[in-house]
Amino acid sequence: MSESGLKVLQSQEFDLYRAVGGYRGVIESAGPVTLFLTIYVITSNLLWAGASALIIAGLAIATRLIQRQSITPALGGVVVTALSVLATWKTGKAENFYILGLGINAVCLIGLVTSILARCPLVGVVDALMRGHDMSWRTDPDRATHRKVYRQATWVFAAMFALRLIVETPMYIAQASTVLGITRLIMGLPLFALTLWLMWMMVRTLPAASATTTQE
Repeated sequence: MSESGLKVLQSQEFDLYRAVGGYRGVIESAGPVTLFLTIYVITSNLLWAGASALIIAGLAIATRLIQRQSITPALGGVVVTALSVLATWKTGKAENFYILGLGINAVCLIGLVTSILARCPLVGVVDALMRGHDMSWRTDPDRATHRKVYRQATWVFAAMFALRLIVETPMYIAQASTVLGITRLIMGLPLFALTLWLMWMMVRTLPAASATTTQE
């Protein structure tokens, strides 16, 4: 979940542009996959396709440096792109460009489900931290509604990662790299934005709580 996406949960109005990180977020997130997919479909050349993905990821970092902005938001994307390209070049298989993404989705799904089973739903933890609240919602008898909503919102977030795995894994196994790439784009930012909206709709119903820095 991006920082801009996190902040949307605390907003009075849902801002789609802000949720996906603006035009920069769209380019940094979808740019490498889009360019890799396009170049590979046109040329069937993994070297060119991988190089183009690396170039656009590198340009994202360079642009931030030139504008004297933090490169942290784009750094993760560059690392993932570089490792994905390396996997593709090492194996000679286009579908391996997407294997790291499948792994990341699996890890996120496991983490979210684990947080729910541990009675510490991640959406609640993040929302409380962003608002400057403590973790009393986890045990306070008067905040049972918070626990319920945070748990449900975390299930919604987990469902996004589960859906990606359910849809994309068979495509990877079938080595349907082109279809997998198109699906990855559709189930990337668009699905993430929809998920954020659903989570925002749930969290916004919670009554306001006083901020505190005390944590349990």
